[in-house]
Formats: sequence, C-alpha cells, structure tokens
Amino acid sequence: EAGELIYKERDALVMLMPWSRLTRENTVLEAADAVVFLENGSIRRAEAKRARGTDQYPGRRLEYSAEQLEMKFSAEGEVEQIVAEGQARLVGISEMARTTVRAGRVDLGFDLEGTGSVLKSALAWGGASMESAPLARAGKPPAETRLLRSEVIQLAMRPGGKEMEKAETGAPGEIEFVPSRADQRRRWVSAERMWITYGEENRIQSFRAVNVQTRTEAPSMAAGKPAPPVVTASRDMLAEFDAQTGEVTRLEQWNEFHYREGERQAQAGRAVLEEARRRILLEEGARVWDASGSTSAYRIVLDQRSGDMTAEADVAASRLPERKGRSSAFLSSEETLEARAARMSTTERNQRVRYQGRAVVWQGANRIQAEQIEIDRKGRRLVATGAVRTQFLDAPKEGPRAAKRRGPPPVVVAEAAELVYTEQDRLAQYSGGARLVRLALEVKAQEIRAHLKEDGSDSPLERAYADGQAEILEREGDRLRRGTAEHAEYYAA
Repeated sequence: EAGELIYKERDALVMLMPWSRLTRENTVLEAADAVVFLENGSIRRAEAKRARGTDQYPGRRLEYSAEQLEMKFSAEGEVEQIVAEGQARLVGISEMARTTVRAGRVDLGFDLEGTGSVLKSALAWGGASMESAPLARAGKPPAETRLLRSEVIQLAMRPGGKEMEKAETGAPGEIEFVPSRADQRRRWVSAERMWITYGEENRIQSFRAVNVQTRTEAPSMAAGKPAPPVVTASRDMLAEFDAQTGEVTRLEQWNEFHYREGERQAQAGRAVLEEARRRILLEEGARVWDASGSTSAYRIVLDQRSGDMTAEADVAASRLPERKGRSSAFLSSEETLEARAARMSTTERNQRVRYQGRAVVWQGANRIQAEQIEIDRKGRRLVATGAVRTQFLDAPKEGPRAAKRRGPPPVVVAEAAELVYTEQDRLAQYSGGARLVRLALEVKAQEIRAHLKEDGSDSPLERAYADGQAEILEREGDRLRRGTAEHAEYYAA
C-alpha cells in the first residue's frame, strides 16, 4: 500500500511514496518512501525511510524502527535479515520482560521456522544500549532492570525467538542493575569485554567479564546514614544468578583483585562474594586495611553485615596507636601493635580481636606469646592462654643511664598457662604455674599478680605478688639465694 506507486518492470522494483505499508501475515512495516525489489515475481528486498515494523506472534512481539531500514526475504517471502540504520531501535516483548535495543545500526538475523521466520540474532553497534525490564507477574518477585551499554552488542536468541540465550559486548562496556524493589542493591559493572548467559524467562544465569570494575550501593533506607558503596576491580570476573529471582548469588573475581568500602580496603589474588551470607572470601595473598591498621593472610573472610573478619594461614596484623588516655606496656596507646598468628578473628566492629595458633603480639620491644591471645579494645582487657610468655623492656628510654648501657637491654620475662590483664588497674594475673624473671631475680608460683607502671616508665613492673608454692631465686655471680613460702611480695623499687 502507498499514497503513490510506481512499478518499473525492467528493473523489477516498485517505488512507494510519500508513505508506504507492507503487510505479510504477522509482519507489518510502515514507512515514508520505500522501494521493493522483486526477483522472479517474489519480493526479495525492501528499503524504507523513517520506517517502523512489527512482528506479532503468540506470546511475543517484535518492534523495530530506524531512519533507514532494509529487509531481505527468502525465495518463499519470509524475512531473513533486517538492517536498521540511523537511530535504530529494537523492542522485544514477551510474557516475562520487555527488552529494548538502541544503536546507530542494528542487524537482525532470522531463522525459518514452520510457516514463518523467528528472530535468531541481533548485532548493534554505534553507541549501542540494551535495556531489559521485567514485567510484573503474579507470584513472581520482580527482578532488576538491566541496562547494558557498549559500542558493540551482540545477541543470540533461543530456538523459537522468544527468549535470549546470550549477549556479549565487542568493545568496552557497562551494565547497570537497577533495583525494582526497595531491598535490592544498585550495581554497576564496567569491563573491557562482557559475556552474559540467560536461563528461562530471560533471567541472567551467568555473567563473565575481563578487566572489570564494579560498584554496589546499599538499598536506600528511610532513616540512618547510608552505607558506603562497595567498589571492586580485577582482571577477571564470573557472576552466578538465582534462576528464580535473577539476582546475584555468587560473584568471583580473580587476578589482581581490589576492594574498597568506605575506609576499608582489600586486595587478593582471588575473591568470592556469597550474596546470601553477605560474605566476602579473599585468598592468595589477601590483605585488608583501613585508617586504624592492616591484616594480611593467605585467606581472609569479611562479613558485610556485621563487619567481622576472619584471617587464616600466616596471619600478620598491624594496628596504629589510639593515643587515648593512660596505658601500660601491655596495651600501650602510643605504639603500633603488631601481631602474628595462624588464625585471627575480629568482632564487634574490630573492638574484640582473637589471635590463635602460636600467636605473637608486640609493641616495640614488648612482646606476648601464647596459643591464643584475645584483646578487648573497648574494655581494655587482654586474655592469653596456652604456653603464655611475656617480655617487656626494663631499662630507661633516655638519659645518662640509657647512654651508658651496653649490650642488649634488660627485660622482664613472665611465663604461665594463662594470663588475664586489665588496663583499668594495670594488673596482669599469671596462673596455672607462673614464672617471672627480672635481672638476677626469678620468682615461681602457682599464681603471680604483676602490677605494672604507667607506660613510659623506666621499668614496666611496679610490684608483684606470688601465691601457691612460691619460690624466689636470686643469682649474683656464683652465689644463689633461695626462698620459699605460700605467699611472697616483690617491689621493683
């Protein structure tokens, strides 16, 4: 149909103007000027300006439009290919979703199926974008709307043309996951290349990307300060999605992984996000740090809900001084605290820290060793168990005595099965068979309570009480003095 029609028999073409309409079974094409090319009496090609077309089938609808549209037909008159140029637009509507593709040019490929043709593939380039918006369905939670942008986007359809099978970018691109519910997070992923595999109902099944960066924002809350966004980067990434909801269930990134969430940052050779548990696993040279310190280990697990952290295998931790109030040599507020252990865990927003497995904690020359060391930073309390050994510097830090001293500085050493230290009264309680050594003096007992001086004093020890089979040994050259009692007291001054 047209306002005016010119048929050129020798050239085997039909010219339609100033408007045109081509109708064949389920396909309707409307345009301004159009040219139809014939071959052996059949339409083989059509070119149209300012065109828009519709393919209507049971359960699906395909719409396309462009400034210039070219359609190629089979010998039987079925659509084989459509090339749309200039503000090209493709819309696929099914029972599950509405997918819109825009680009400078879009090439559509069709497969012959039964008595008609169905969409097989789409290639969009030149500022291409694809928006896939889920349609409301009873009993089904709405999935996120997905916005894919790249210079080149290639799509492949499942047999039947109703659903997508996969999508990939042929150039750097970005995909945005826009929440459709208040409890969903907003995500952005940009990468050099992306590959998306779809399951049933156009829901994403898996997502792979290279040279990738991601950004995730927490759901908007009615009250309270919003959580800082999570930003990551890596060379490779693979995401898996829930088949029912279409939401991320597992996200793996590897090769030079980096992470940032507010002040907290991390890096590792490999990272896995378990969405249901809101847990991040870091492996292969993992390291986590913020303004207060850092932790490195082979494996680190971060709990995004609570902020708790667990580190395993060759753990090394460092925490900067807090410089708040008075302290002692045990928990100095003026020196960096260093630690080594087989395992480390933090709870209560890093206020409670536990080191396990041949643990060592030190500040300067002062050191604590045990099978397990637990520090309550808020309560200013330390508990160590299993082969406990403490060592504290016992010498002036400056002045004439410090200048005249030769050799290694003297130390106060204490050993026990268990140690409990409270900063409030600067009391260290050694139990389970204790031993204390200072200079030539050695004290043994079932329990030793050591009262420490304020940090910065020449000697960390002020006085000590020994109870239960107390024994005191003092050596001066070849001379040994020995005393025993049930209770003994020692005053360092």
